[in-house]
Amino acid sequence: MSTLTMNASKRDIGYVGEARVCAFLSKAGYVVIATNYRASRYEIDIVAENADCVCFVEVKTRGGSITADVVSVVTIPQRRRIMAAAERFCLENDIDKPVRFDVALVPAQNGGNIAYVEDAYE
Repeated sequence: MSTLTMNASKRDIGYVGEARVCAFLSKAGYVVIATNYRASRYEIDIVAENADCVCFVEVKTRGGSITADVVSVVTIPQRRRIMAAAERFCLENDIDKPVRFDVALVPAQNGGNIAYVEDAYE
């Protein structure tokens, strides 16, 4: 299998995980306002809001069962990049409500439960 095929496969798995989290958030009463938002070389997987805040969600899709600490899958440098992109998103979109940074860990196989942590960077 070529590297390109493997990368495309990983990308497709990531998109499926993001779609599952979007559905999860919608069911929980959030409105998804952006997906795969890019600010320069930084990306935010999902931007969603509810009545209280705007949430910037990093989605990690993993094969097998989820045993890792959800918060630890996003490194400090990744957090800084996501926060910088979130700041730009807020400026570009006149966001004037509190923001929150969440992490979702999604099993690659269908039917597995999503591990979702609100305020994951606290």
